[in-house]
Amino acid sequence: MGTQHRKHFNDAGHAHELTFSCYRGLAFLKRERTRRCLADAIQESRENWQFDLWAYVVMPEHVHLVVRPREAEYDIAAIRKAIKAPVGTAAIAWLETNAPNGCPASRENAEAEPNDYSGNRVAAMIATPSNRHTDDNDRLHSC
Repeated sequence: MGTQHRKHFNDAGHAHELTFSCYRGLAFLKRERTRRCLADAIQESRENWQFDLWAYVVMPEHVHLVVRPREAEYDIAAIRKAIKAPVGTAAIAWLETNAPNGCPASRENAEAEPNDYSGNRVAAMIATPSNRHTDDNDRLHSC
């Protein structure tokens, strides 16, 4: 059994700051497809785990969320996993189908992706990238 790397506190009424980093710090979240998957996972987790999303920042290589569970009894580790797992699973599936030899370099003029968020306000907010400066290394590692 592995060693737990973080201690979780499940105190009723408390908000929690969650940070997720992309594998090896790569800028996977530069792609709208990945941000949409993250937004969908957050929305589904909000409904299933009964928490409010108070704040978020989505950067190309990591995410910060501030969440507050609505129930007195909850498991923040399970909430965290419910958000992260679907995004990782979808990313791996996409890479296995579309880039079996690894992550391709991004192209500046890649085909645009549709912006249909089907009423998902979280998706609509997260799918808009920040204006944060990125360097050439981000472009090389973005899927």
